[in-house]
Amino acid sequence: MRVRNKALEFSKTVAMKCIRSLFLFSIFLLPLAQTTSLTFQTKTLLHWKSTLENQNSLHSWNIDASPCNWTGITCCTTNRERQIITKISLPDMGLVGTLDALNFSAFPSVRILNLSSNHLSGAIPSTAGLLSKLTHLDLSVNQFPDFMPLQICSLSKLSYMDVSQNQLTGPIPTSVGNLTKLEAFYLYHNKISGSIPE
Repeated sequence: MRVRNKALEFSKTVAMKCIRSLFLFSIFLLPLAQTTSLTFQTKTLLHWKSTLENQNSLHSWNIDASPCNWTGITCCTTNRERQIITKISLPDMGLVGTLDALNFSAFPSVRILNLSSNHLSGAIPSTAGLLSKLTHLDLSVNQFPDFMPLQICSLSKLSYMDVSQNQLTGPIPTSVGNLTKLEAFYLYHNKISGSIPE
């Protein structure tokens, strides 16, 4: 009887540990699921839009429409029949503001980001380095005053980058050399120094 009770207590202990582990695992997975859901991406883009001074060109961006039908947004359907944003292209839209409120971690599947020819200023957020599938980055003809955050140099799939005609200063980071797939890199009309690393 005593052995049976001990076995029962042991089973309960193991069961409780399994339940606790599953609970902690689900808490860990929840933010990952949220950051890749279309709903979370919608909220992220609308939040950024609300911080911009000129929102007229983004009139299609509203909660009642799918972001896949918004101006400048392209989606694709995954193998699990889920839609995700893969392209954000807003060149020459008259956008005035910063990227501070744009949480790039919400867009792990974005391959193309084009915000060229606007009036964007302020620092380029380090979270841009989380765009792990990015192949094309165009931030040219804006007013960014600082050079790219080092995290961008970890974007291993990046093949095209244009940050020309901004107000970038300082030396070119040596970590740019980590972008082994980079085929086109435009830097002209800035105040940067040094050479592009091999």
